[in-house]
Amino acid sequence: MAFDADHLRRVLVNLLDNALRYAGDGAGSIQVATLGGPACSLVVWSDGPALESAVERHLFEPFFSSQSRSSGLGLYICRELCERHGARIAYARQGAPTDDKRQGNAFTVAFRSGHGPSAGTPAFDTMAA
Repeated sequence: MAFDADHLRRVLVNLLDNALRYAGDGAGSIQVATLGGPACSLVVWSDGPALESAVERHLFEPFFSSQSRSSGLGLYICRELCERHGARIAYARQGAPTDDKRQGNAFTVAFRSGHGPSAGTPAFDTMAA
């Protein structure tokens, strides 16, 4: 079973919403990259500040938020949708897809082999905003 398109859209919107909330204003402050092949993945990266370890430990828990204006459900919903479709979602502090010297926050969705986005997508693609 492929990852449901509406569910994948919800994951991407949630991740982009978080990236936009914490990213800087400069060019390339938010980047989205895909990596194709037998184990494809989707990365949403932003140049936001490093997460505190206390925040990082609870990222995917329901109702956890470091801001009062958030419901704390976005990353939890992402995790639940990924697990439903056999994918994994993870956070890491790492370099940007287009320039690994720029450190930022990366959320990676690793799809189960043969269960990612539709076939025929490019093997690697990056968008920077």
